[in-house]
Amino acid sequence: MAIDPVTGVFEYEESTAVGTTFSGYLNKGMTPIKTAIASILTTGKIGDSGWINLTLVNSWAVTLGETPQYRKLNGIVYLRGLITGGSATTVATLPVGFRPASIIRNVVKAATSPTTTTSLQIDPTGVITSPTGASPNLGPCAPYPADN
Repeated sequence: MAIDPVTGVFEYEESTAVGTTFSGYLNKGMTPIKTAIASILTTGKIGDSGWINLTLVNSWAVTLGETPQYRKLNGIVYLRGLITGGSATTVATLPVGFRPASIIRNVVKAATSPTTTTSLQIDPTGVITSPTGASPNLGPCAPYPADN
C-alpha cells in the first residue's frame, strides 16, 4: 500500500494471503463498487444521452431552423427547439426513460413573438401537448428528473 506522489491517490495491491482481498473485505455484505457504478450507468441516472431529435406529430413543424430536441444529462431531462402549428394538441411523445413522474406544466415564450406566451405540458406518459396554432419555444421549459 502506498500513496502515489504524483496523483496523491492511495494505491494497494490485491492479495489473498489472509483468505480474502482488501476490496472484498471492504465490500463484505455490500454491493461491490463496480456493480453499483454499472447500475447507475445502465439506469441512466448518470451520463449524457446527447441531443436527440423529437419526432413531431399532428402537423407540428420546426420553425426558424430550431429543431426540437431532448436530452438527459445526469438524470435530468432538457428540451430545446422552436415549433409551430399543429392540428391537434399532442406535439410529440418522449420515450421511456425521458418522462417525468408527474405532470410538468410550463408557460413559455412563443417562438415567433418574444412578447407572447403559450403553454406546454409534459405528462408521465411522455405526451407533450400545447394549444393548437401556438408556437412554443421549448428552450425555457423547466428541466425535470427523468423518472419514467
